[in-house]
Amino acid sequence: MKNFKTIIATLLLTISTILLVACGQSTKDKMIGTWIGSDGSIIVLNQDGTSQIDGGSSITDGTWTLKDGYLYIERETKADVMAKIPNGDFSSITVEEDPNNDSSSSWNTEIFTKK
Repeated sequence: MKNFKTIIATLLLTISTILLVACGQSTKDKMIGTWIGSDGSIIVLNQDGTSQIDGGSSITDGTWTLKDGYLYIERETKADVMAKIPNGDFSSITVEEDPNNDSSSSWNTEIFTKK
């Protein structure tokens, strides 16, 4: 009987630990991956902070960061973009041109869903 209680206690502790780790996923971890836009654009956010955006005409490389609840993507040859990160669990973000952008190109606001 004591062994049975030990097994149950160990099992419950293991399950609790797994659930806590799953719920504790960081915002950065949630952002990493491929995002598909409502107008067909594709954004890939890599774990190392690099990014690729395919807006339809070409693929541009860049870097991404999170700051003060926003995703910022700085692109090498096109307009920089940003998105407000929703609180809690989320499945989509709205990506728009960064108002501090100094590029001559532009970006149309688009809703992205993680693939």
